Amino acid sequence: MNLDGFKRYMIHLLGDTDSKEDVMNGWTLIAQSNEVVTAERMSLTCSEEVTEYVKETAPKKGDGYDFVAWTDDVFSR
Repeated sequence: MNLDGFKRYMIHLLGDTDSKEDVMNGWTLIAQSNEVVTAERMSLTCSEEVTEYVKETAPKKGDGYDFVAWTDDVFSR
């Protein structure tokens, strides 16, 4: 199964979610339980547009992006 097929399967299996907890769990999975998510990790699972948006709007932290602060900011609006 290629990556696109896997993504479609996982969305079908788990459904689309929009709770803060679900989004945070998704980021934790993408970041492999690291404190930051790298552009390289995002590019494996996120569209180019999403990756670029996060890179432009998330606080930089070390060699990645602080997805916890970014998610908190998004859900505070």
